[in-house]
Amino acid sequence: MALLAQSNLGTWAVVAFVLLLAFYFLILLPRRIRGREGSSAPVRTQGDREAGVPLAHRLLARAEELEVRMLETSREIDARTENKIALLRGLTEEVEERTLELRALLDFLAARSSDAPAASRELGSLAREGASPETAAERLRIPVDSARALLRLFRPAPPPGSAPSADAGGT
Repeated sequence: MALLAQSNLGTWAVVAFVLLLAFYFLILLPRRIRGREGSSAPVRTQGDREAGVPLAHRLLARAEELEVRMLETSREIDARTENKIALLRGLTEEVEERTLELRALLDFLAARSSDAPAASRELGSLAREGASPETAAERLRIPVDSARALLRLFRPAPPPGSAPSADAGGT
């Protein structure tokens, strides 16, 4: 009997081990897997649980906060863009004015190419005297717009610290 019991002991050990593995794989392992899946979901804080705030409401509130921040950022970008556009418009106007002045100077000097130095001196003296564009146009026999542009170009720079006049191209 003792020999029979010893031979059955190995069998019983194998059966017990198989039952233990079956118990582990069929009962304990699925519970662990479900526990891990549940823990991967967003964790609710104790305050949320006490307040009874569902996850969907918290996510919706967060989405609204992000939307507000996005709109504020968009407005800031729009304001900066508008400022840059206004600056570019001002620079474009200034470039157009300078182009007109240079075109008028080139036309003036081309018309008087034989006596350009004398014409340039006369224009400089008119600008220093503070002659009006109409007076300069009559004396130089050129259009008033060209005279205005040339006077702006040849007018001496104002002393430092004084405000430039509107006719001198100042802003």
